[in-house]
Amino acid sequence: AMSSQNQFSNSDARSKPDKGTQQLWKTWDNLAKKSGEHATVFENNGDRYRGQYVANMRSGQGTLNYKNGDKYEGEFLNNKPDGYGTYWVNENGKLRLQYRGGFGEGKRSGKGVFAYPDGGKYDGEWYAGKRHGQGRMIYADKSVYEGAWLNGKRHGSGTCFMANGDVHQGHYLEDLKDGPGTFFYVKSQKRYDGVWAKDGARCGVYGAIAPEDVPAAAPRGGGGETAAAGCFGVGKVGR
Repeated sequence: AMSSQNQFSNSDARSKPDKGTQQLWKTWDNLAKKSGEHATVFENNGDRYRGQYVANMRSGQGTLNYKNGDKYEGEFLNNKPDGYGTYWVNENGKLRLQYRGGFGEGKRSGKGVFAYPDGGKYDGEWYAGKRHGQGRMIYADKSVYEGAWLNGKRHGSGTCFMANGDVHQGHYLEDLKDGPGTFFYVKSQKRYDGVWAKDGARCGVYGAIAPEDVPAAAPRGGGGETAAAGCFGVGKVGR
């Protein structure tokens, strides 16, 4: 009689596929992985992609149509927008160009231009989806800021051209005037040189200005995120 140990061993052996079957399974699996140029692929989440793949992941040039109607066209890496590309947003069934520039791991990164719904525009550097580095922002109140940004806020040295023609040139901290700077009252031909803290002028002196003292104005036009996000006056001090 065959021992129970031998019965188990034979049954266990029969359950294991031979090497040929194992190799065939690997071949089928590799064939199922998308690589190179592909026609439109309908994904489980409702998105549609047409473009290049590497090891079953979107990599290279391609076009991704999102389920919500948005669209991205450009470079991909490991399934995410990465490199140079263009993004459109779906607004009431129509595509509006929102951003053109660099991407990194699916977020705006590097240099690019972002168009706001009300016609405003930011042209500059990005990091992790936020304005970061040097850039120019045109706001809804038609003021223009040119200078340094950090995590989406004005931060560092910059110049703000007011809608009424006045100009502030100085240092910003988390969107507020903070540190040394100069405020030019263009119409009255006066200037205020002083120090700000949290958008308020703390100490300084007034003087006369010549037209050549005022920083060159940036191009005007458009709006931005909100009028409230634009540039304000000297802050908490009389003229």
